[in-house]
Amino acid sequence: MFSTTARDDGGGATVLAPWRVYAPQHDTELLTRALHRERVGAGGAVLDLGTGSGALALAAARRGAHVTAVDRTYRAVLATRLNARIARLPVEVLHGDLFGPVTGRRFDLVVSNPPYVPAPGAVPGRHRAAVAWDAGVDGRLLLDRICRRAHTSLRPGGVLLLVLPCGRGDLSRTVRQALTRPAGTPLPQRVTAAYADPYGDDLQLALHLCYELHYRGFAGVDAEWEWDPDLLRLRAEMEHRFLSALRADVGPPRRAEDALADLLVEPADAEGPSQFLKEQGELWHFREYAAQRSLYHLKEADPHAWVIPRLTGRAKAAMVAVEYDEFGAGRAERIHARLFAGLMTDLGLDTTYGHYVDAAGAEMLTNVNLMSLFGLHRALRGALVGHFAAVETTSSPGSRRLAHGLRRIGAGAAAIHFYAEHVEADAAHEQIVRRDVVGGLLETEPSLDEDVAFGADATEWTENRLGNHLLTAWRNGRSSLRTPL
Repeated sequence: MFSTTARDDGGGATVLAPWRVYAPQHDTELLTRALHRERVGAGGAVLDLGTGSGALALAAARRGAHVTAVDRTYRAVLATRLNARIARLPVEVLHGDLFGPVTGRRFDLVVSNPPYVPAPGAVPGRHRAAVAWDAGVDGRLLLDRICRRAHTSLRPGGVLLLVLPCGRGDLSRTVRQALTRPAGTPLPQRVTAAYADPYGDDLQLALHLCYELHYRGFAGVDAEWEWDPDLLRLRAEMEHRFLSALRADVGPPRRAEDALADLLVEPADAEGPSQFLKEQGELWHFREYAAQRSLYHLKEADPHAWVIPRLTGRAKAAMVAVEYDEFGAGRAERIHARLFAGLMTDLGLDTTYGHYVDAAGAEMLTNVNLMSLFGLHRALRGALVGHFAAVETTSSPGSRRLAHGLRRIGAGAAAIHFYAEHVEADAAHEQIVRRDVVGGLLETEPSLDEDVAFGADATEWTENRLGNHLLTAWRNGRSSLRTPL
């Protein structure tokens, strides 16, 4: 049986989708728009994995790219060849499993719309229609494989385009599915954060998806979702759950002076990730640490910039001075996020923004979401300043240990430079932040004293939680990631 369905490919053209071949849907349209924004044109090499009817491959070919499309079903291969011939577009169509047919080749852009619907039981065989959307019991069957291998097929500076991270529960699945649709699409009213684990994978990933709309967003996602009232309502419910738990777990209110003084004292027998990595960390430990930290360092200093318009006088001037250094002091190649990308390259990691979100666990998401929570709310400006002070105060000693550990294992110059740079820079920043940012803020708004302390204490609490997770995994010889590298 080879009946066909004609569907718009997301770019205004029609493709034929035979029975049991995934026909273009709204997520195809999202990726087509993202593909156009990447400006891969004449001469660029594009790989479309799991091409289905070939809609994305044809969209890239129309822009003059050299396109290779791969699918593991012969029906999809034949459908893509037929659609390419009808459109009179040159597309190399190969039969095989993901990167297998293109081993050793490099591309400027890899695009894929893999199955992501969790399957109720065993994954269907390749000849059943459900193979187009079922993706294993957790929805990650193909996504994890693509993420693990993408860097081996991308040229330097290359881009991997996927729709969104997989959901990890009702909240994150609801947000994820909403973002594949036009803004304004109502969310299911039954979805609530009232009983969710405030530090669990589901709530923290859902929050991360909401927060990223205020940073760089996601490929193909309608930008209007950033201020969608229905999504903001759900986000506020999740934030209330998260913030209430933090206030209960961090400890009783105290003065900022006491909280910051405690950060200056490091026990002689302290055991954290930086101590472990300095003395016994192996290459795989450092690679995992960098993959986890990339969720923060590839946006380093961005959330703290939100506090600038909420400060005045001495506090504002000092905050801008420190942020100026974080953003490279006017030199793009010295932006700290770019320096961290250099470290990742040295360690053989993918530097694409957000690439390791699916691999990172709730502990790292909690760490990153904390500063976004503080940054997006003016009412939490004191807590954001406390977070910034805690980061700058503790960064220099930890960076020194990490640089030592990287030298010990023979890491590249860029990897060592990132932490060596932070040893000196953050030692100077710590003095400025304590004296002028915190001091200036409390001089003008003394009522924020306990908020600053809360921000510093919450930062230390979430860092310790992440550290315990990393060390427990590593000391037992296990990966700290949901998906090992």
